[in-house]
Amino acid sequence: MQKGQQLLGTAALVLQGNFGDLEKQYRPVFPQCFNRAPKQPQFGSLDIDFYDVSARSTFFRVIKNLGIATLVSRSWPFFSANTELLLRLLTGKKVGNYLPEMARVTAQRKIHSTMFVIARRGHRRDANYELTQISSSLADAQKWGHSVELHGSYTSIIECGSLTPESAAVQAVTGRKPRGNRQHWLRFDKHEKLYGALAEAEMVFDSSLGFSETVGFRNGASFAFPPYDFGSERPHNFLEIPLVLMDVSLEAAAKSLGRAPGALAEEVLQESRRLGWGGVSILWHNPMEPLHVPKHINEVFWNCALQPGVDGEKWMSAEEFIRQSLFRYHDAGLLEGVRADA
Repeated sequence: MQKGQQLLGTAALVLQGNFGDLEKQYRPVFPQCFNRAPKQPQFGSLDIDFYDVSARSTFFRVIKNLGIATLVSRSWPFFSANTELLLRLLTGKKVGNYLPEMARVTAQRKIHSTMFVIARRGHRRDANYELTQISSSLADAQKWGHSVELHGSYTSIIECGSLTPESAAVQAVTGRKPRGNRQHWLRFDKHEKLYGALAEAEMVFDSSLGFSETVGFRNGASFAFPPYDFGSERPHNFLEIPLVLMDVSLEAAAKSLGRAPGALAEEVLQESRRLGWGGVSILWHNPMEPLHVPKHINEVFWNCALQPGVDGEKWMSAEEFIRQSLFRYHDAGLLEGVRADA
């Protein structure tokens, strides 16, 4: 009777998503099941949508930001920050060439991230660079322990079905086949179409399912999971890593809700800590400069990544996350054939 009640209690915790309580209950009995990975592995990422490849393109980007700050977002902090960037440009200083410093600063603090790069320029909303123009910066980032993955171009799913050749283009520049993807502008139409393209490109993870104008758990999950393939009636052989915080969506949510962005971000991460074991993603485009969001939004990134809120929390690249967490899925009979060191 007592054993049956214990099993019912465990099932209830699982159904409710209370994995933190489940861990407290079983860690003393089965420590080997919980000690094989960091307590709260989280996935930090950068989408490289713009990079300094010419003074002309950077100048027009800053001018565009000034227009956005004035006419669209009506943001004085963003306007004043980009005025400062414009003055830097006019005095011959670099703007938008942030990867070397970003990679060094984070790696020295034992924090690694994943950098998603766009391989094809087929739409005006795609990146301003060619991969060959930023290859040396990407190589430097990889030397510091950061990983480089695919940022599926704006038309890669809906119009062109080009995820596989785009993956090959990244491999040609980095010397490593991408194992993960995030859609540019989080853009796709049908989930099954995105999942089919990911499977064809032999991806191990995706992190496209997040909100573009708010923060939180779009999938209803605070941990990485394999999406279900209804066609074959089995889980897909890749992970979806929930995107729960993005710089531009955090700014929009804070403004619409009248909340402090730091408090809003902490609330989301605290829910992840309470209900899961880790495996969510945060995304910033350029936390070193206010080219995408104002300075106070960039500060939230550093507070999240450099000042973790719980003991054992570790921010890492997706590659590290897969390596340290894959056993959980193998133990459950998932992600068959996926290797941590591929």
